Amino acid sequence: MKDESRKDRGSSISENLRNELRELSKYYGLVRCYVLQDNVLSQVECKEIARYVASGKALRPLRVCNERVGRCIDVSEGEEVLALEIAGKRIFIISDECTYVKQNQKIAYILTGKGELRTVKSPVNGYILLYNEVLGEKAERYQVFIVVKR
Repeated sequence: MKDESRKDRGSSISENLRNELRELSKYYGLVRCYVLQDNVLSQVECKEIARYVASGKALRPLRVCNERVGRCIDVSEGEEVLALEIAGKRIFIISDECTYVKQNQKIAYILTGKGELRTVKSPVNGYILLYNEVLGEKAERYQVFIVVKR
């Protein structure tokens, strides 16, 4: 009798552990980016998306998929995309790609060189398409691309 209860307990523990690990692995999911070329979605490095939306409008149809939240955002050619610059000694992002944000909703915090903590709020309603980290600078810097939804 003792051996059977030990088996049952062991299997339920391993099943619980498996479920917890599955949930934890979602936090390490990737963001994947695609560009429509010749009627085919081609995967590109996400930093390349910046050149397709830097003018304020999408130059091509795009798709960004965030495995952490299980959602993809499609952007049509010509759709309005706001580019927002965030820079500071340290940046703490509190919203994720492919999530909806309302105007004035907090999306990040900036720790300045003077030790002040500032809040970055979304200037528009829309979906955060991508956080693009700009490398090679003394301070941390991100470009935030928000697909504007009115």
